[in-house]
Amino acid sequence: MNGFRKVPQHVTWLALFYLMFGRPVNSSQQPDTRNASTVGMPSKVRSGQPRVALQGSVFDNTGSLVENFVLDVWSDSGNAPDNKQAPTLTVTTDAQGHFSAELPAGSYKVCPRTFSKLCRTVQISEAPQPPPYIEFRLTLKDEDRSTDWLNIRLATIAGEGARNCGSVGLKENPVQATKCALRAFRHRDAFYVQYDAVGIDSDISSGMAGDSAGRVYIVDFDGMGMDTHWMPPGATMPDGFHTLVIPCSMPVRLKRTPEGKLTCRWSRK
Repeated sequence: MNGFRKVPQHVTWLALFYLMFGRPVNSSQQPDTRNASTVGMPSKVRSGQPRVALQGSVFDNTGSLVENFVLDVWSDSGNAPDNKQAPTLTVTTDAQGHFSAELPAGSYKVCPRTFSKLCRTVQISEAPQPPPYIEFRLTLKDEDRSTDWLNIRLATIAGEGARNCGSVGLKENPVQATKCALRAFRHRDAFYVQYDAVGIDSDISSGMAGDSAGRVYIVDFDGMGMDTHWMPPGATMPDGFHTLVIPCSMPVRLKRTPEGKLTCRWSRK
């Protein structure tokens, strides 16, 4: 794709590995929102009013479903999101890229976080009307510019309360940050760590994030954007073309690189 950098060499190797041993994510599977999380339910919901399930999915620019993606919901569409008020509630996509929230009848604005151009106004009617189902497709032209995509993505994957093991600069020793991440992983605590790297004509860096369920991900960042031709099956690009999220194979095993950074130990499955 013109205008975008090619995926780093280690990602190309991973793509070949996944093609040999991995299994691609099936984006056509039926929604399973049992594990999608909802935070900050509005007072109207808590009061026992009739509720209708708002459901949907989030896709990246390659068509892959995106897990652990945060969406904000405002009950008054006229207030969101320009006046900086806190959202009525927050939902997170599950492992299949789906989300669900039960809401009383009314008008709502649903916004993929950091993609405010894609906000949708949804009118929810009381049963027996069918519940609305909405899809968001993340593209580079719709993204909100950010100078800290990688840190935001790592923290989002790890979840609230995760241990921040720090950001390692180009000339800094990664030993302590890597030890912190390994210690958190061994204690089954959520964590994230970031490592800067040398880029030719843009800022590049990478990191690792583990959530409370024991899943761990490699996240690569390129300030100019990355090519999508060599994406490993199961990988997603939730921040336009700037971040590439690759799940570690299960069961998760981690190791240190020769430079002292943390990475996945890949399994043949």
